[in-house]
Amino acid sequence: MTVQRWHRWAGLFLGLFIAVQGLGGTLLLFRQPLNHLLHPEAFAPAPPDLDANVDAVRAKGCTINRIDLPDRTTDPLFFHLSCNADPFMATAGGGQVLRLAPLGDWPMEWLFQFHYRLAAGTAGQQAVGWIGVALLALCLTGLWMLLRTARRDGWLGLFRPGWPKAPLRRWRDLHRAAGLYLVPVLALLALTGIGMAWNPTVTGALPVTPRPSPQVAARPGSPLLPLSVILGKAAGEAPSSIRLPGGHGRVVMVMRGRADSPDYEQFWFDGYAGTLLGTRRAAERAAADRFTDLFYPLHTGSLLGPAGTVLMLLAGLSLPGFLATGIFLWSRRRGPATLPMRVAALSRDGTGVLHITLRHRFGLPLPRFGAGDHVDVHLPNGLVRQYSLCGRPGRRLSWQIAVRLSDVSAGGSAWIHTHLTVGSHLRLGQPRAHFVLSSGNGPVLLLAGGIGITPLLSMAWTLWETGRSFTLLGCSRDRAARPLAGAIATTPLAPFVRWHDSATDGRIDLRALITAQAPGTHLYTCGPDTFMQAALDTAHHLGWSPDRLHWEAFAPAKPSGTAFTAIVDGKTISVGAGESLLDRLLAEGIPLPHSCRRGLCGECVVNVRSGSVDHRDSILTPEDRAAARMTACCSRAAAEGGTLHLSLTR
Repeated sequence: MTVQRWHRWAGLFLGLFIAVQGLGGTLLLFRQPLNHLLHPEAFAPAPPDLDANVDAVRAKGCTINRIDLPDRTTDPLFFHLSCNADPFMATAGGGQVLRLAPLGDWPMEWLFQFHYRLAAGTAGQQAVGWIGVALLALCLTGLWMLLRTARRDGWLGLFRPGWPKAPLRRWRDLHRAAGLYLVPVLALLALTGIGMAWNPTVTGALPVTPRPSPQVAARPGSPLLPLSVILGKAAGEAPSSIRLPGGHGRVVMVMRGRADSPDYEQFWFDGYAGTLLGTRRAAERAAADRFTDLFYPLHTGSLLGPAGTVLMLLAGLSLPGFLATGIFLWSRRRGPATLPMRVAALSRDGTGVLHITLRHRFGLPLPRFGAGDHVDVHLPNGLVRQYSLCGRPGRRLSWQIAVRLSDVSAGGSAWIHTHLTVGSHLRLGQPRAHFVLSSGNGPVLLLAGGIGITPLLSMAWTLWETGRSFTLLGCSRDRAARPLAGAIATTPLAPFVRWHDSATDGRIDLRALITAQAPGTHLYTCGPDTFMQAALDTAHHLGWSPDRLHWEAFAPAKPSGTAFTAIVDGKTISVGAGESLLDRLLAEGIPLPHSCRRGLCGECVVNVRSGSVDHRDSILTPEDRAAARMTACCSRAAAEGGTLHLSLTR
């Protein structure tokens, strides 16, 4: 498995766990403010009388494991408890318990346990460590791929990705740029997270000073000292917490300084006599101790102050962002998602055209489509064919397509006309726009040749709804061959539709037709190649600018031709005379999204870094070709034995 594939599949399978950890860590940066916001009654101002508050909590029958001391004298104490062996949390102030509730009723405290141990004890803590390993591996493999891309395409595009028009390139560039800038912070998060989750393993491998673990035997009849007395013996910086190992109070550990500071100190006392049993002072710690003590302040960003918090905030939020963009890029790479559809109605108009109404199989609303959009129709015989949506854009309960029975059908239209019945199930792709209606208020001439009227019908609906001036001229052999004429006659479009029948009207005078159009008119044409080319040539000779000429072909291109060589991302591939570049790539095990294999859908577009291309598709615009793009399913090198340097990265 290549590094790129490992990065992709590890990100897809483990990305959800990593993203959840990232979001949880982001919220925990604001743990105390959120606690105050969620439970205002638990943090009401109250005198933090230590002994009185401890007695009030113990009166509830709970064992005290830890007490977090407030920074301000008006704030209550925060207790970590065990009540009937279940974890509880409480606040107390002024000798009264302000709030006592199970861990699950303290969302931020539960989130901390989940973030640290997945709320599953030691096993969960080990799993968190492996999540950190996965994040570190994704950082390293991502960095390796970025370096490889930089060597090939230069660094500038990585640091300044811009904002490409194509969504796929836009999100790919964002994914890369964010990774490039944040990979040091993410790697630091992963390493420190691993160090904390696997602390016993890490400290066992390093020459750290063992922490004191004093034991004090029970002394029946001897009372424990008040905690305030023991706290007074830990002179120096203000203490931040008190811990009672085992919950019995015979050993009391006082932490001086914050846990997220590498200079904190710990003192262990005898709960009966108050004598000092052990210390862990900042000045006495070895280098390995100082190294491991940095894990927590680095992980939270507190070591760097507010700047560190901002960095960790960005890093934590980036993890679900990487997951979302990664899933999007993966889904586009494997091809568009399909929709389960059911044939709701069929009608034939005697012209060899089958008008098909489709609805979602489960009655769900369908995606919106625009004027001129088409869809992939996945047939049960394994073929995929592209058909224009000819209904009214904006309607989400049903779609309409029209399929003419081709005299030279390769199995698509023939299967549909022979086997499709009401109630049949099909899968359709998402609507795609390659034949787009331009914006503006100028007049429009829609010129259709035969079944080429289908994409122009959705355009006519949009023009009619917006009040824009238009004429739809349908050309056919004779009156009986007018596709969808009966369906059009019953719609508001009928007054805007004209027909030209060659049998009665003779050959269409394209020069007269185009000359008669108002200044600024845009021409949209779809039909047989010769018909469209004649219309486009006529408009061009009459001085129409290229930006006013729009067309869509539906005749498949022929992929065969002379042999040539393709160098794809550094790999040399020989493409034979009787095969397409797409077929050769797939045979070499190089995945490339594809659909129609006929130059009609635009799914298999690749970037041309050098070399002359013989473009045979019907989908790329002159701007696309000028931007060095080609379709792998049918286009090839212009010269026999020529070489094309290609990149599959969109």
